[in-house]
Amino acid sequence: MCEQCGPPTFFSTLSAADSFWPDLAKLWDCAQNLGSMASHLRSDPAVADWYFTRRFELFLKYYFRDHMKCTDWYFRVEYQHRGSPHVHGLLWLANAPNVTQAPIDLVAAAAYADKHISAMNPRGDVDSVPRGAFLLATHPASVPYAQVPDYLKDYSDLINTCMRHTRCQEGRCIRMRTLANGKREFVCRYGFPKPHQDKTVCRFDVLPVKDSNKKNAVATAPAEGEEYCVLKYIRILMEYRRNESLVATHSPSMLSAWRANCEMQLIVHLDAVRRYVVKYLTKGEPVSSYLKLIREMATSTLNSWDSSKRAVQSIILATVGCRDYSAQECAHHLLQLPLFFCTRIFETVNTSGLRCVDGEGAMTNNLDRYAKRHPELENVTLFEFVKTYANNKPVGTLPSRRRLEAIVVVKPRL
Repeated sequence: MCEQCGPPTFFSTLSAADSFWPDLAKLWDCAQNLGSMASHLRSDPAVADWYFTRRFELFLKYYFRDHMKCTDWYFRVEYQHRGSPHVHGLLWLANAPNVTQAPIDLVAAAAYADKHISAMNPRGDVDSVPRGAFLLATHPASVPYAQVPDYLKDYSDLINTCMRHTRCQEGRCIRMRTLANGKREFVCRYGFPKPHQDKTVCRFDVLPVKDSNKKNAVATAPAEGEEYCVLKYIRILMEYRRNESLVATHSPSMLSAWRANCEMQLIVHLDAVRRYVVKYLTKGEPVSSYLKLIREMATSTLNSWDSSKRAVQSIILATVGCRDYSAQECAHHLLQLPLFFCTRIFETVNTSGLRCVDGEGAMTNNLDRYAKRHPELENVTLFEFVKTYANNKPVGTLPSRRRLEAIVVVKPRL
């Protein structure tokens, strides 16, 4: 999508507030007793998962499409280890400043980010306020948007209950980092706490690198006291205006409408987004202590004279596919709900000669349709044919044009 639609504008994450949303409480008939929602979540996870999916589908339609005027999006559903779903996604907006290709207007990018994204806390600097000080008698997420009496106060309450990174935990966000002097220290991988900033600034950041093949690496003139040119890596940093060190970047209107944790940031580094998406799609799933038990059971039948190859085979056979599925994720699969949401259709062009097979033999693929295309499309390339024309008519007839161009995936990728 990044190659055909251009670089995305925003990266966004939306989480669930399934212990507070009043519409979900109505489905369980416990709107007058929100304290019982935790027990309903355990006993009836299918309703919670269906509601989150339906809520997000409507949010795509009425907020991202109608309000933000997004031209394209791609979102993927993920489940936290505790079971609640959340979505990560990319948003494309028309006329957004492109900060991934030259020429780059840093001032325009900062102004655009300041228009859509905030890291400000309406209550001011509350860094010294202890965690838990903002606990309210009524959680703001439990109040429907149409019934909010004071939207500014509601927005302030949502920030201080849903958007502050108040706790760093090992295994969640704490990572070990090696400093320039060789020492190692624990840091938050999200960068919290962040320094205060008077205004939003988009700037170039130059870092020394060792790999001369690294993209955006340039040789700079020797600095004072240096004898040789230094290879450095240029990246773009977006520093948002903030008056508090723990507030995550977000869209104020999105937070008020979604009424749960929802983060957003302007994409300034396309390669970083690609690396994050690939890392996210290929990361290992969390497992529980049961996996260790399964491994022990698999190896308990081995003899001392068995080869290491057999030991590895036994462990693999016992643990292949083993991972923890939350109750809501199981319900999501059983209800056959979508795991991703996208404005485009993906079409595959397989140039290796492999074909799908059904009960009648080899199936017709896009190469067959292109080889037998209508005479009026004789001068159309394979890429344009698959991207532009639907395959909803018999082979050889004039196909209808797609409303939105398809994303063409070529396999094997050359």
